[in-house]
Amino acid sequence: MVELPPVVYEQRCSVGKIRHQLHPAVVTRVTNETLIPISPRIRERLWSLDNGKSARVSRCLKGWMGSFSSDKTSMSGELIAS
Repeated sequence: MVELPPVVYEQRCSVGKIRHQLHPAVVTRVTNETLIPISPRIRERLWSLDNGKSARVSRCLKGWMGSFSSDKTSMSGELIAS
């Protein structure tokens, strides 16, 4: 089982911050993990989840970044994890 945090997008504006939750937190199983080429030098993990979606997970200096996709929708944003 893997617990993925919500995908959140935050933007600053003159009156404060606007925060969008693009995808809620998910507890699911990883059914398959493959490496996909992002650039000629970089390969990242692509998880196939048991709920029919896929998650691309990469490590960056700020934390974990990721994107979720399914047959009909595609969402991306920052995975804010503690």
